[in-house]
Amino acid sequence: MKVKFHLSKSQKILPGVTVNVSTAGPSVSIGPRAAKLKLSSKGIDASIRIPKLGLHVSKRIVGRK
Repeated sequence: MKVKFHLSKSQKILPGVTVNVSTAGPSVSIGPRAAKLKLSSKGIDASIRIPKLGLHVSKRIVGRK
């Protein structure tokens, strides 16, 4: 059995802007919790969450898989 580890650290630098550093590499998230754009070395992801319903949709809009 293979065990994976994932370590991450987030730092809010401005309202709505968060810098994330993890084992997968650095990224920047822009937007409120319910609708974010994440910019990373892999590309740009958009995600939308609907609070209290538990619905979450995420889509890579630019970049590689």
